[in-house]
Amino acid sequence: MSDSDDVILEPEDGEGATQTGAQKLADLREKLKKVQKERDEYLDSLQRMKADYINARKRSDEEKESLAKFASESVVAELLPVMDALEMALVHDDGGSEGIRNIKTQLEKVFAQNGVAAFGAEGELFDPALHEPVETLAVGSENEDNTVTKVHQKGYSLNGRIIRPARIAVGHYQK
Repeated sequence: MSDSDDVILEPEDGEGATQTGAQKLADLREKLKKVQKERDEYLDSLQRMKADYINARKRSDEEKESLAKFASESVVAELLPVMDALEMALVHDDGGSEGIRNIKTQLEKVFAQNGVAAFGAEGELFDPALHEPVETLAVGSENEDNTVTKVHQKGYSLNGRIIRPARIAVGHYQK
């Protein structure tokens, strides 16, 4: 064999092209940047998914808590006419029925233990969120204007949520 027939091996990049060391380094740096960018995108995506999961879990916990807090609302709403009947019985009673008074007291205790509160007393300022006016009564002073002058039916709330507004008469002052 002759010297001119010698095969000279040159370093290749894997696809048949020859590269210098500087070119290979530049290519590797470019690939590294792409991989780092891709890694950062995956990390951002993962962090967003984690935050979404945490928020969804918090919402779920809040919904469960709310459900537990207000699960008795329909039962309480059905018991309100019973409380109204007991109060009416006491109003029309000549004070001789200790049993009705005891039953009403027991029901009030059960309501209080379960977050039920009555509202709507004479003299309160009229609040459309709490009161349902069923009549307007003339009053003699400006101090009584726009106040509750008569309670037809007490209002009730369960853990701060209005179950039934108070049905009231509102005072109206005219000069």
